Amino acid sequence: MKTNRFKAVWKYSQCCTRKGQVVAECEAATLAEFAHQLCTTYAYHLGDGFSFSQFKDEEAIRDCYGEVLPGWFDTITAYPVLVFTSNYGEEILCNPSATAIVNQIRGESFGDYDLIIKGV
Repeated sequence: MKTNRFKAVWKYSQCCTRKGQVVAECEAATLAEFAHQLCTTYAYHLGDGFSFSQFKDEEAIRDCYGEVLPGWFDTITAYPVLVFTSNYGEEILCNPSATAIVNQIRGESFGDYDLIIKGV
């Protein structure tokens, strides 16, 4: 059985009573799929403090926010726009490569979680 090349695992850090236990994980065979899986995990498996949105064009942003557009709207340089939000802030990526997505998530502060990425 062939194993996937890219893998990410979030574990509780040393400061937690649950230290070492897996919080979430994802893996994929290609970098593009791995970036997608990281976004999905970030959005749905790390708890309420983390969210992810992707907008394919200006209309999608307007449909989501209505008349009161977010402050980052004027900074958009290209689509799609990826928005990573956590308790630690908000990051906007315009038309990012898979590597840029991986680096963004790798650089996030996860509080009680430690992130280990293999294969990149």
